[in-house]
Amino acid sequence: MLPPIILLAIIYVLSPQIDWFYYKKFPPGLDNIQKQILLSGCPFYVALNGEKKIIFEQRCFLMLMTIDFQSQSEESLPEDFKLMTILPAVMLKFEEEDFIFQGYEKMIVYPKAFPSPQYPNNFHHSETFAEDGVLLFSAQAIFQGYIDPKNHYPVTAHEWSKIYLEEKGQKKWPQEEESWWEVLGEISGWDKACILQCVGRPDVELLPVVMVHLLYFPIQTIEKFPDIYKLIHNKRE
Repeated sequence: MLPPIILLAIIYVLSPQIDWFYYKKFPPGLDNIQKQILLSGCPFYVALNGEKKIIFEQRCFLMLMTIDFQSQSEESLPEDFKLMTILPAVMLKFEEEDFIFQGYEKMIVYPKAFPSPQYPNNFHHSETFAEDGVLLFSAQAIFQGYIDPKNHYPVTAHEWSKIYLEEKGQKKWPQEEESWWEVLGEISGWDKACILQCVGRPDVELLPVVMVHLLYFPIQTIEKFPDIYKLIHNKRE
């Protein structure tokens, strides 16, 4: 009886990895509600052709598999709400073969703005804690960024952009300049005050803000920040 028991134990322990390899080879799509989330709140997805839309949907499914979502309220997070949180991650690495952000496997979602050990005196809406590979968001900011992006800077895109830049740390990114705030505000309507308020931290990083603009306002941002765009896509003159 011992070998079958050992085999069952091994299968149980390795079941997440087995599921991952299976779904990576045969990735399913999203359900109709999730597709509607993409159609109504993800212009990046809408602009893709039919074949690339399928790839985007499959990557969303796989990305959701890699994240351990933890709600800090009594209610569990709906699947469509989880999807809203990972869309920027899929967008950022859509042209790359390795589209998973290694080391970031946990997301904690608070109902509203929250303090943390890193920012005990600031009730904020987003944060990345690299040491534990954790992203922290408020559900309020996630929903507002999706439902009213004109007036609410997408904090999910900001934190995923920070992680993206960490991964590309070998690149020589340009020195941030205070004048960028005004340029970015003209592009999007998200001025510095709006972005600081939406994130809620006193040390909002400027280069990730540029990355967010490249995702949501690519044409105008490429025109104003061509060097950053070339670095991202390994383009040379």
